[in-house]
Amino acid sequence: MSRGIRVVLVEDDPASRANTQLLLELEGFAVAAAADGLAGLALIEGERPDIVVCDIMMPRLDGMALLAEVRATPALARLPFIFLTGLADRASLRNGMNGGADDYLTKPFAPEELFAAIEARVRRAAAFAAPPPAPAEWRAQIASSLSPREREILELIGRGMSSRDIARQLGISLRTVDSHRAKIIAKLELDGAYGLVRLATRYRGTSGQE
Repeated sequence: MSRGIRVVLVEDDPASRANTQLLLELEGFAVAAAADGLAGLALIEGERPDIVVCDIMMPRLDGMALLAEVRATPALARLPFIFLTGLADRASLRNGMNGGADDYLTKPFAPEELFAAIEARVRRAAAFAAPPPAPAEWRAQIASSLSPREREILELIGRGMSSRDIARQLGISLRTVDSHRAKIIAKLELDGAYGLVRLATRYRGTSGQE
């Protein structure tokens, strides 16, 4: 799948940028590279790539700020975005995913890990862009991926209930609810809590539709 995928690589370290670009190009990706966030933003707007691979700690405009700019631009808001960084602590990972990143890989990384992440995220974006199935078919696809308890929690999230409300409703712990929420997000490859709420609302809204 890699052949023809257009990647914008944003990395301020010259050696890392050159090595990563070479790895991707040898695998068949088409790569345009930038040395900082501002140059990366201009490249993204001009190239309209299939995906962005970006460092976090950079001059002028860092990776988090670049991600915010991309997500705030309607034409780019769904663009897959992967952080490739030396920041491996939990807070950095959480901030990156909460900011709307699709994936977060830490250096050093295996080339195959990066290739697989890019292909998976581009494939997912293409699926989102495809015409949606009929409501009943879509609900069946979602339901088949989840356990009965996860489907129950998804329905309650669609009603606007908080995790605490769901715990009281089902007689389970808040930790258990949060664990189920995390599993739903992972199974359906959602964009964090925002993506979960959006899908849950749509899922409940299609109930009973043909």
